[in-house]
Amino acid sequence: MLVLLRILLTSAWAYCIYQAAISAEGNRDVENLGPVMYLGLTLFLGLGVGAVWTPFLAQFVYGPLTDNFTGSTYVEPENRFLKMLRWAEARKRRRLILFLAFAEGMLHPNRPHPFIVGLQNARKGSWLEKVFAREVFRFGNGPNCELAAEALRRHGID
Repeated sequence: MLVLLRILLTSAWAYCIYQAAISAEGNRDVENLGPVMYLGLTLFLGLGVGAVWTPFLAQFVYGPLTDNFTGSTYVEPENRFLKMLRWAEARKRRRLILFLAFAEGMLHPNRPHPFIVGLQNARKGSWLEKVFAREVFRFGNGPNCELAAEALRRHGID
C-alpha cells in the first residue's frame, strides 16, 4: 500500500511541476495564476511525498549505521545441541557441557552462546578455556570480552 502511495504522490508531484513550467512558459501575464496554483499544489504534495519517502531513505542511508544500536537483540535458534546444553547446564554436568558447547561451536561458529557457556564452565588454565576465550573475544560483547581477555592473559596471550 505504501509503495502505491509513493508512486501516486510522486507522479502527481512531478506532474504539477511539469504543468507549472508549461503554464508559466507561454503566458507571462501578471494576472495568470495558473503557475502559482500549480506551485502551491506542488508544495502541498511535496509534504506528502516527503512523508512517504523519508522512512525509506532514512533506512537506506542510516540503516547500516544504526541497526547495530537499535536492532541488536540476538535470539538463538533452537536445536538439539542447545536443548541438551541447557539441560546439562541445569544439572551441572561439566564434562557434558564442555563437549556439547565444543560440538555446537564447531557446527555453528557464528553463534556466541556455546562459546560463552564453554568459557564459563572450562577449568582455569585448560586448553579448552583458551579455545573458548579466543572465540568469545571474537564476538565483541563487552562483559564477555573481559572474561575472555582475563582467560587469555592466564595463557600468556595479550
